[in-house]
Amino acid sequence: MYQNYTTDDFLQDPAFRKWVLQGTPSDDAFWADVLLNFPRQRDSIRQAREFLLTLHGQVEADFPSEQQVDLIYKRILENKQETPVRPLHQWSGWWVAASISLLIAVGGWWFTQKDTSRIAYSDATVPLDSRLFEQVVNTTATVQIVNLPDGSQASLEPRSQLQYRKAFADTIREVFLVGEAFFDVQKNPAKPFLVRANAITTKVLGTSFRVSAYDQDQQIKVMVKTGRVSVFPTQSRKHPDPEQDGLILTPNQQADFTKTDAHFTRTLIDKPIPIIPQTELQQFSFRNARLPEILQAIEKTYGVELIFDEQQLSNCRLTTSLDNENLFEKMDILCEAIGATYKLVDAQIIIESKGCE
Repeated sequence: MYQNYTTDDFLQDPAFRKWVLQGTPSDDAFWADVLLNFPRQRDSIRQAREFLLTLHGQVEADFPSEQQVDLIYKRILENKQETPVRPLHQWSGWWVAASISLLIAVGGWWFTQKDTSRIAYSDATVPLDSRLFEQVVNTTATVQIVNLPDGSQASLEPRSQLQYRKAFADTIREVFLVGEAFFDVQKNPAKPFLVRANAITTKVLGTSFRVSAYDQDQQIKVMVKTGRVSVFPTQSRKHPDPEQDGLILTPNQQADFTKTDAHFTRTLIDKPIPIIPQTELQQFSFRNARLPEILQAIEKTYGVELIFDEQQLSNCRLTTSLDNENLFEKMDILCEAIGATYKLVDAQIIIESKGCE
């Protein structure tokens, strides 16, 4: 909806006013995503933000001095140029028009002259200050390896870009992704690693996972290979802490976030792989074994919860091993052998069977 907003619309939007006047890191990230997705709205957002800050007497430390504002204002009067403004019903028209004319000029000077110190206000289409930030754009046809400041790695897919500070902050490691990348994150419990991608945030302490967040796609996907991640909307209208609206993902699990309704769905990745060492996997070879015993081994091998009636399946016996097929191939074979079926619900596999005589 923000692609069609005017300056007035931003001023009347509760989420926008909250960001400007009481902004949290999650608010910053959400509006950074808006700028990334709708770069043409940069001027409207800039004007509305400056107007609100002035109305509430909040001036950032690096805002131009009074002398600089006076100089800009004199130049406006000398050139006799006025910026057309759409009337705002909440304030008297002449004061609003005069204020916005000055704020547009001052805000334009401020945003172009100030040092870019926070990634949250950057536009992916505009080069960042190379003294503070790195911006990697993969224009090749192959995956590009990006070594991050903490020793973590990102495998950046073609037509994707990554932005991050050259030196991470003291309490957080944060990167901004447009497109798709696989991350292998160094463990550091005291310094969480955040991937901001469109409207969602993925938070980890140390793990490996993939994020797919192309602008043109209606869904954002997070797929976990190792460890645990928390994935949540960057901004929540329900809770002060957006993480309360998210999901915890474990290996072989995937979260799909639909942009249109801001809804998360948890499922399994297309081809779940074993999460235990190969030496341990080779021990799972069964001869005329009870099916519940085999299913419990599958749970351990893939880190997936299987829901079944142990008593009902206790008479079912099979000879098999777990070292070749992926999870779903294995489930197809087992269920066909005993005349059972299975379905996937919220990253769990439910097995339905009449048992064996």
